[in-house]
Amino acid sequence: MNIYLHCGDGVTKEEGQVAIHALSEMIDFLPKTFNDRFHAKVLGNWSPSSAAFQNLERHVASSFIPEIKKFDGSNILLNLIHGRKDISHFDIAISSKRITARDCNGNWLDSIFGLAGGGTAIVSTHEFNHELKNEELRHLCLRRVIIHKFFHILGLLPNWRETNIDNRLGLNCGNVCVMRQGMSVSEWKKYAKEEENKGVALCSQCEDNLLEIFSRK
Repeated sequence: MNIYLHCGDGVTKEEGQVAIHALSEMIDFLPKTFNDRFHAKVLGNWSPSSAAFQNLERHVASSFIPEIKKFDGSNILLNLIHGRKDISHFDIAISSKRITARDCNGNWLDSIFGLAGGGTAIVSTHEFNHELKNEELRHLCLRRVIIHKFFHILGLLPNWRETNIDNRLGLNCGNVCVMRQGMSVSEWKKYAKEEENKGVALCSQCEDNLLEIFSRK
């Protein structure tokens, strides 16, 4: 199964390389029984008709919210999902734009780092690029978001999970794990450095969940 990586306007070549390396790393992390099913491929902004959508920037532009001067991440994601012509693969789109979404009370969040659903994810580099001066640290945080969304696409966290969960923004992990949800740049930075120092990707609970998800396919 292919994982198509789409990079929008303003996403640098280096950021695209970080993303593709992160995906390749996580494909290798999957159980050997399953990892040969996945192949990551960079498509850029324009995509072939067999991919999820023809032009990422068109979907992003149509989601602009003039009153707050940000882009509606939920609307972008829905557009990408509805534009899928083939569901035999996954799609991850990276945008340089500042995206947001509504909280559970219907209020706009200041910004978000990405959303995932329907075999598709949208990730924004905006906050990292504007708040972190160190390129290595920016790339470390971007890598973590890409991996986090990739595993969301694969089904983490499953709705049968009952312990060590964080539901501040969807269903996420409460352990030291790449499936922890960062709510700010400082949190994403803290989590990324902590996991790197401990050599942790998925916690054992998420690994078990992932194995169970694959066993049900």
